[in-house]
Amino acid sequence: MKYERSINYMDHSQQMVECLDTSMLDNLNISNMIKYLPAHLRPYLQVSPSLWMYKDPLKNQIKAMPLLYNSGKVVWASMVQANRALFEPEWASCAGEIVFDPSGNTSPASLRRAAEQLFALKGTSPIHPDQQTYATHLTNENTRIFNHPFPQSLAPIPLKMSSIWFEYRHLPGGILSMYVFPIIISEKCPNYAMVLPSFFWPKGEFKDLWEAISTQKNGGGMYDVEKDTIARIRTGDYLDEICLEPKLPEIFDIVPNQKLSKLKPTIVKKNNQSHDKISLMIKFKWVLVFFAFALLFYLLYFSKHYL
Repeated sequence: MKYERSINYMDHSQQMVECLDTSMLDNLNISNMIKYLPAHLRPYLQVSPSLWMYKDPLKNQIKAMPLLYNSGKVVWASMVQANRALFEPEWASCAGEIVFDPSGNTSPASLRRAAEQLFALKGTSPIHPDQQTYATHLTNENTRIFNHPFPQSLAPIPLKMSSIWFEYRHLPGGILSMYVFPIIISEKCPNYAMVLPSFFWPKGEFKDLWEAISTQKNGGGMYDVEKDTIARIRTGDYLDEICLEPKLPEIFDIVPNQKLSKLKPTIVKKNNQSHDKISLMIKFKWVLVFFAFALLFYLLYFSKHYL
């Protein structure tokens, strides 16, 4: 089973979640933070989609990022389950499931309890249809849901559940270290959410504890993904622009009133332009490897028979 709910390190964060100062997100205006981000740091806003995403409905999350950045608000979310690679120092971007309150009024502690109720449905066959739908989804681990209402037969609360893709470079330490975290949502594209990039997280006890847990998971050594990413951007030694999405003009020159609210998650065809470019680069590298081996073989043969 590739998806998990928790690991021991996360249990240490229980007390922090219960007494978390939720007001730390109140004054976060994501559109202003994006607007005033220094131009040379803008590539930090982009992500490098996993190759499997080009045929997955989660690819639409990447398409929604410009709207999320420019019209979104920051609220708390809690993990229901996620790919186990996110819990360990593998620094891999993977999918998971979250529960959140679009109004932002539900506390992180309450969100966590709701997430535990939801995860308890996994592998079960509830008699209530709304619970059964989500139980089937969690158990399958390969289906996606977006902006799905919380099972009202479980509890009459105004929460939503969504599948989400986690960019590890946007997590402190590159690891999913706690159950709760800030996300960006928008009324203009309610189907999609993304984790607030850690560069914008308020400095304080919450982020410090997250990084401390990441350090423990990494064997006592902290890999500061955020610092490393920013440093590589400053030196120009970051990911090739062809691998980064969305393109910067899409974020900073967004078309007014553009909406994705009615965009239904669909299977993305493999032959889209970005995927073609990546595939072409991979093929080209293999051609170079082939010719290198051919040249080496020729030189060895020539030296053996003619020298």
